[in-house]
Amino acid sequence: MYLRQELAMCFKYASASTEAWDALVDLKCIDKLVEYVAVDNKLLRGNALSALNDCCLSDRARDVLVNNGKTLQFILKRINEETDRVNTVAALDVLSKCVIGLNYCEKAMKELLNVNAVSTALRLMDSPFLDLKEAATRFLCLICFHIKGKDQAIKQGAIEKLLPYLHHIEPRIQIFGLAALMSITIAVEGKFRIVFAGGVPYIKPMLDLTDDVICLYVLQLMINTAHHPGARAKLQDCIPILRKMITESTSAWLKRTCRQGIQQLQFTSRPYPNLRFVR
Repeated sequence: MYLRQELAMCFKYASASTEAWDALVDLKCIDKLVEYVAVDNKLLRGNALSALNDCCLSDRARDVLVNNGKTLQFILKRINEETDRVNTVAALDVLSKCVIGLNYCEKAMKELLNVNAVSTALRLMDSPFLDLKEAATRFLCLICFHIKGKDQAIKQGAIEKLLPYLHHIEPRIQIFGLAALMSITIAVEGKFRIVFAGGVPYIKPMLDLTDDVICLYVLQLMINTAHHPGARAKLQDCIPILRKMITESTSAWLKRTCRQGIQQLQFTSRPYPNLRFVR
């Protein structure tokens, strides 16, 4: 056990160097690190997860984890059994990096959703620790880009759980919560659920240029939600705010999204063509 601890620690510090990632893959160390995730020793698990977390910045290391077909499910199972918060956060970060990759990896998402990864994310979002809450919310956001993830999230009450995050004191949690809602409400059922859950009144107070990223996410959430006729009627008061934001914002992307929002709320023409004429 002592030798394995020392070896995992070596991998941990070696993985901090980008030059070491390919070497660790070539030496088949990734599979060995995954084995260490299952041991009873908390320190050994932590070092192994830390090394995997760094290595997952490499496409080749992610490919090793994803192409196996069972490794991500194994890590998710260990997350459900893990008692150490730091190790849980590291394991969630490993899964998140495998899901997002250079682009969204459908194979990784399917593997995780087949074992109901959404329920794990929702359970960990209840944690009082901000780092764990943030990691779980980010993970939920990523797997909800898959249609199966959206369906699971809607059925398990993710929208109701995410709505309070719109006023969370921590901006990163607020942004990940917004991004998850934005993803879920792409689905038709998600548009209905956010209306029935009382989410529409949250939108108007958040239309503020103080933070461009949050504002952009809120605008996209509004556009998704406004497909529902009831929500569209409740959001008519947002049109003057959007017109004011078009004149005050310095971001071309924000201006464009505001015009899309006005067009969606007015519902007078086909979406998005000729946005320069939207007033």
